[in-house]
Amino acid sequence: PASMVMLENDAFANTALSSVVIPGNIVMCEPAFYGCRQLEEAEVENGVRTLFGTFAECSNLRSVVLPESVEKISQSTFLNCQSLEDVWIYSMDAELNVYSPSVWHIEYQGIDEESGKALYEKVFLEREEESAFLFSDSPNVTLHCFAGSSAEEYAIKHGIKYERIPSAVQGVGKGETGAGQSGSVSESVLERVIPFAGYTS
Repeated sequence: PASMVMLENDAFANTALSSVVIPGNIVMCEPAFYGCRQLEEAEVENGVRTLFGTFAECSNLRSVVLPESVEKISQSTFLNCQSLEDVWIYSMDAELNVYSPSVWHIEYQGIDEESGKALYEKVFLEREEESAFLFSDSPNVTLHCFAGSSAEEYAIKHGIKYERIPSAVQGVGKGETGAGQSGSVSESVLERVIPFAGYTS
């Protein structure tokens, strides 16, 4: 419903979703999609401000679009997302790697023999490496971001591949990649992601 402002832990955990759009009325999204191993694409609409462990254990997630409204992205947001390839970050000043190295979810433990009730346990998934950081589990990820944005600075600092999102004035389809390499963004991709980011030409 439009009145909902938060997606809480395990709201859609371990479901067979293959794609998802998080609506703009959701201000904060916790690990709502924990363990959705069939999830491949996610689009976050303008209005969402905080992602906290949202896509942890989504091992087949490949593409994510984050809008200009996003303010904070926790360290655990893409925990164990090894297949992640493209993350579009339209925010100029989002705080990346906000410290929260662990996430928790409710795990089914079986049926109690005496009462016949289902048994559940809160399970914590924690990073073991102290040197871990946001996107450290995603070796093939490319961050798509604006020049001078916090996302670009983050990519440079951590040696993550990045590509600048072209402005409408510069022309659709032309970009610049990190490490001084030339690159491009296809018009078909831009047509798909720009509307969800609240970005207009």
